[in-house]
Amino acid sequence: MTNVVKSSSQTKVVNSKINFSMDTTRFKFNQSPVETPNGVITVFTLPNSDTYVSGLIEIFLDGLQQIKTTDYSETTSSTITMVIAPATGEVPKLNYIKQ
Repeated sequence: MTNVVKSSSQTKVVNSKINFSMDTTRFKFNQSPVETPNGVITVFTLPNSDTYVSGLIEIFLDGLQQIKTTDYSETTSSTITMVIAPATGEVPKLNYIKQ
């Protein structure tokens, strides 16, 4: 049986058959980085001083998913570096799991 337990600060999904619990407050979707693309900036910082779990970040540029090592690299736990600087007007979005 799966239960969803909500409180003012978090949602937990609990499955008693497999003894699984997940804190959904760590999942961040469609987040905008701190920096705005200008054709020069290649390093982008997660918003709200967030840090992500290594390997658990997705980068989208104008809706197209970017490929790790081909299009970007994980620089630190709070930044990613694009191989090519996104142009002015391009929209980067980040999905990640917070540390």
